[in-house]
Amino acid sequence: MSSAEHITNEAPIGTITEVADCQQEDPVKRHACLIRMAAEGARSVGSDMTSFEFLAALETLSFVQLTISSARYALLANKLGTAFPAPVLDPKVYLNSGYGICGQHQMVFSAILDELGIKSRIVQLWYSHPDGSHDSHIAAEAKIDGKWVYFDTTAGAIFFKDINDPASQLSIAELIALGRKNVDVSINNNVAWNFSRFYTDYDLLGYLDADDLDVAVNGEGTVRPLINWDNTDGTLITAYGQNFIGDNLVEENGVGYTYRITPPEPGKYSLKGAVDVGGCAGGLEICTQDTCHVVSQGEIDFTAETGDDGAFILSVKAQDGVCYAVFRELHIKKIE
Repeated sequence: MSSAEHITNEAPIGTITEVADCQQEDPVKRHACLIRMAAEGARSVGSDMTSFEFLAALETLSFVQLTISSARYALLANKLGTAFPAPVLDPKVYLNSGYGICGQHQMVFSAILDELGIKSRIVQLWYSHPDGSHDSHIAAEAKIDGKWVYFDTTAGAIFFKDINDPASQLSIAELIALGRKNVDVSINNNVAWNFSRFYTDYDLLGYLDADDLDVAVNGEGTVRPLINWDNTDGTLITAYGQNFIGDNLVEENGVGYTYRITPPEPGKYSLKGAVDVGGCAGGLEICTQDTCHVVSQGEIDFTAETGDDGAFILSVKAQDGVCYAVFRELHIKKIE
C-alpha cells in the first residue's frame, strides 16, 4: 500500500461534517439537510434547465419511496393484522420506523419540502378499479419555479408534456386534462415494491385512467360520493371515501369539499339524514345549487333539484374559519 493509500482515523482538514453538518436530532431536519446537499451537488454539475427546487423535490421523491417503504408496510400489515398501529400525523414516526403507504409518503414528502422552504399541498384522489371495486390515493403537488407540479409520492412518478423539456412538468389538473396516454412519465421502478408490481396486472398509475376519478387539492374539490341506489331511492355509504363536505383546514378559507350527486333520473329529491358538525361558529348551512338550508341539531331535511346536467351539488356555505359536516346518514328519495 502506498503512502497515498494509507488509511487513517485522523480527520482530514475540511471534513464532510465541516461542509454540511447534517447531524440534527430531528429526522425531518436531518434528511432535509442531506437532500439539500444532493440537490446543490446535482445543480452544480447539471443543466441550467433544472432548478434547485425541482432537484430537491426529485431527491425527496426518491428518498421517500425508498425509506418509507410500501413493501415493509405490506409485510408488517400482514404479520400484525388487527394489531397494526393506526396512522398518526407525525412524519418523524415513519422516518424512524421506515414503513408507510400513500398518506405517509405525502406527509413525509411535504414535511421535508417545507423544511427546505418549498411549498407543497396534498392531492386526494378517489376512483374505481376495472372490477368495480372502489379505492383512493394520496399524492402531492410542489411549487416548482412558480408553478404547481404533481408528484405521485408512492409510485415515484412525475409527469411531463415533453420529457425532453424539464420545464414542461405537469400539475394534476394539467395531467387529467391532457390524459395519461398523451404525456410522458418518469417513474422509478427500481424499488422492491414497484419492481414486484411491474410483473403483475396491477398498474400503479391506473387510477389516472379511471372514468370516475375525483380529485381534491389542498382540501378543496368536488367528489361523487358512493350511493347505493334502489331505483330512485338512494342511501349514502358513509364507510367509504370522502364522508364530509365543507372546509376542515384551519389555514384555508374556502368552500372545501363538495358533493356532486347524480340520481338515476332527473327531478326533485328529498334529502334526509344526520350530520356531525365541525367548527361552524356562525351555524351550519348546507347549500344545494344556489339555495342554502340551515341545519338544526345536526338534522338534514330539505329538497334538491337536478340541474341541466342531471346532478345537484351539496356544499357548506363558506365561512371565515373551519366549518364542515360529517355525514352519519343521508337518504335521498325522488318526490317529483
